[in-house]
Amino acid sequence: MINPDDPNFSNTPASCQRPAFGYQLKVNGTKPYVSIVTPFYNAGFIFHETVQSVLQQSFQQWEWIIIDDGSTDPKSVKILHSYRDGDPRIQVYTQSKNTGNCTARNIGVRHTTTPYVVLLDSDDLLEPTAIEKWWWYLESHPECGFVKGYSVGFGAYQYVWTKGFHHGRTFLEENLATMASMVRKNVYQAVDGFDESRDKKGLNDWEFWLRCANAGHWGGVIPEYLDWYRRRIDHTDRWPDWSKEGKNQFLAEMRLRYPRLWEGGFPEVQSQIDHTPTSIAFELPCTNQLQKVKPRILFIVSWLETDQENKYLLPMVKGLVKKGWELSIAAIQKGNHSGLPLISDSTPDVFIFPHFLEPKDFPRFLDYLIRSREIDAILVFNCEIGKLFLPYLQSQFPMLSCSEFYPEDEYWLNVDSTTRPCNWAR
Repeated sequence: MINPDDPNFSNTPASCQRPAFGYQLKVNGTKPYVSIVTPFYNAGFIFHETVQSVLQQSFQQWEWIIIDDGSTDPKSVKILHSYRDGDPRIQVYTQSKNTGNCTARNIGVRHTTTPYVVLLDSDDLLEPTAIEKWWWYLESHPECGFVKGYSVGFGAYQYVWTKGFHHGRTFLEENLATMASMVRKNVYQAVDGFDESRDKKGLNDWEFWLRCANAGHWGGVIPEYLDWYRRRIDHTDRWPDWSKEGKNQFLAEMRLRYPRLWEGGFPEVQSQIDHTPTSIAFELPCTNQLQKVKPRILFIVSWLETDQENKYLLPMVKGLVKKGWELSIAAIQKGNHSGLPLISDSTPDVFIFPHFLEPKDFPRFLDYLIRSREIDAILVFNCEIGKLFLPYLQSQFPMLSCSEFYPEDEYWLNVDSTTRPCNWAR
């Protein structure tokens, strides 16, 4: 994950510099819970990178609906079909002529079979945990119709972008969100999808967000850089509505089409969560069972923040990875998690719970994470609140070794890779 304070725009989710994790389904043919929809038109070799970022997702129970929108480049078509033939989760539907992204997306969504739709263009990239976090966000926040994260612009223009749905009414002045996102299918259908008349004009994503707002639907943002938006030199030249004059004309048209949004009717997301102790959720919405070839350990920590924490946490994480372990990190408290990029240099499987979950879902996500990854051991790292989850986890997984570490306990800094997880309990 990119470090916004020192961004390396070449280290994309498709880069060989990234750490690996065993994100493959344990059983082929498992039911999908998420649908990815991608318009494809002469995408060329860069599509390899988009595919790599999807195949490396931590959430593997997906189907991918790709609409070949009348591609004329034989090499692009060959690349597309090679992935279709290599993975039964990938389905390709071919249009006889090029219609445009709006029409292609609408066609794609009609072919989906799940309640959640990821909108992904054929040249953009996703961080490894993007789909999993988006899916759990919508599971945990029923008041939201869609979700995305912060974005990274790369290619011809490079930048990090933290604006989005949390800026609400500012969308009446400018578009603050890239296309890569997850949308509830029933919301998509309720607003009749994308405006196909905008296929040759541009700004279709902006119109879609305003269309959703006009129908009373709005979204949330996970404060992490989860999608990479490929920028091209001709980005602002290809569409007439991307000029200053075109933007003003677009906004005038939107005011006429959706006047209530400018008259105080812009929707505000209101939590629907019952925060009483009896509202805690335990039922798992799915398992996302992943193959395992290496031992796995789950760290439960408070924050990914201070140098004092990293003084111990980073060496332990790096040492265990070097010795053949795969690590999942669960940070469960609100705070300044500025150490996320540093930890992500060693393992992509990092989850800051307050970023995408309501507190009622913390126990079941831990349960899900352990089952999904087939965790061998749990280490509560300098986290008093984390200890509160241990009785529940031990009742669910009686054979799972659970241990605690505090900075003064130097034993843990020299754990040998040959130590069996069952001997880690202290």
